[in-house]
Amino acid sequence: MLKPLMFAAVVVAAAVVLSGCDKPTNATSAAASAGNKLRDQGDKLRDQGEAALARARAEVTNQFDVAKITESITKLTGPAKETASAKLVDFQKMLEEFKTAPMEKINEWKEKLVKAFNELKTAAGL
Repeated sequence: MLKPLMFAAVVVAAAVVLSGCDKPTNATSAAASAGNKLRDQGDKLRDQGEAALARARAEVTNQFDVAKITESITKLTGPAKETASAKLVDFQKMLEEFKTAPMEKINEWKEKLVKAFNELKTAAGL
C-alpha cells in the first residue's frame, strides 16, 4: 500500500517540475491575483446592486406627494383632521421603514405604501 502512494507522489512531483511550476511562489501569486480580481468584481457588482436598490427606493418614494397631503390636512377640522394626521404619521413611519427594507421586500413594501397612501388621500379629502 505504501509503494503505490510513494510512486504517485513521485509522479506528481515530476509533473510539477516538468510543467514549469517548480516555484510555489508563482502559483501562490497567481492564486492571489485571481482572488484579487474576483474580489474587485464582487465589489463592483455589490456597488451596482446598491445603486439599483437606491434607484428603486427613490422611484417608489418620489411618487408620493406628502406635501400636498399635509397641506390638505391643515385645512381640515375636528375629528377628520385628527384621523388624517394620525394616518399621515403612520405613513411617514412606513416610508422610513421602507428606506431600509431589503431588496427582496421592495415590491411587498411598495404595495403596502400605495395602499396606505390611498387611505391617507381619502382621509385628507383628496
